[in-house]
Amino acid sequence: MTRFVWCVLPLSLLLAACGGETGSDDGGAVDSATPLDSAVPLDSAVPADSAVPADSAVPIDSTVPTDSGVPTDSAVSSDTGEAPGCGTALDCGDGDDCTDDLCDDTMGGCLNPLVDSDGDGHAPTSLGACGTDCDDSDPDMFPGQTMYFTSAHGPGADDDERFGDYNCDGTAQRDHPTTAGQSGTCTLSAVFIRGSWRCTGTGWTGSREPSCGGSGSFASCGAPAECAASSDSCIAMGYRLVCEGARSRVGDPCYCPPTTTCAADCTPGSSGCAWHYYRCDAATVATERMACR
Repeated sequence: MTRFVWCVLPLSLLLAACGGETGSDDGGAVDSATPLDSAVPLDSAVPADSAVPADSAVPIDSTVPTDSGVPTDSAVSSDTGEAPGCGTALDCGDGDDCTDDLCDDTMGGCLNPLVDSDGDGHAPTSLGACGTDCDDSDPDMFPGQTMYFTSAHGPGADDDERFGDYNCDGTAQRDHPTTAGQSGTCTLSAVFIRGSWRCTGTGWTGSREPSCGGSGSFASCGAPAECAASSDSCIAMGYRLVCEGARSRVGDPCYCPPTTTCAADCTPGSSGCAWHYYRCDAATVATERMACR
């Protein structure tokens, strides 16, 4: 009995790969029982144009429109590879008279730094209402300056103008009291409202105080000095026995009836005792300079 194997192969391979009677010695002659072209018509399996039309799978221009992603001139310049600049200085104007309008092409943006020649954080008054610096060439002169100076910052009609107005308020403030004609000594004086004592006499010993930047003899009176020695020794050194505390009513620690000489009822200077030996000392500087701002 003869067995046949059907293959869909090119005709040139059909005779070599298929057919032939098993065990026959007919030299591989092709069996004529079934015509070669009757198994499966070559053009009937899948029509060449019926699987996926060549123009229907994915249109070439339908995935990502070439002009819809990122405009070629918006992110990076196509001819330089650099970020675009911000234009001219006029494009960077912020409407503030006290700032510069700068364009930084390297960074690709605008810069508006404060106009501040001396670097003190304030724009000059010459620019209008936005400026507060009365001298933009001196970093020590600006509104709110709290320091005092003895050096002249520029020309002026008098010493106050040349040495003062560092805080740009139009006046010259002095760091020392303007009291003049002091004796150079300090006096122990009672502050009756608080029942305490203070030293008075601070001021210039000359007939008038010096102007800004000037110098003169100045006496300073600090807080009262207290003696911790025995009563006799304290009195001998010029200390004065005083009572520190309220004295206006009976029961006050320093109460003393009118026309009465009251003495200490406790050891002066000891804990809980209102009586003290005080003295005022002056510290005098012969050439103290008047600093101003």
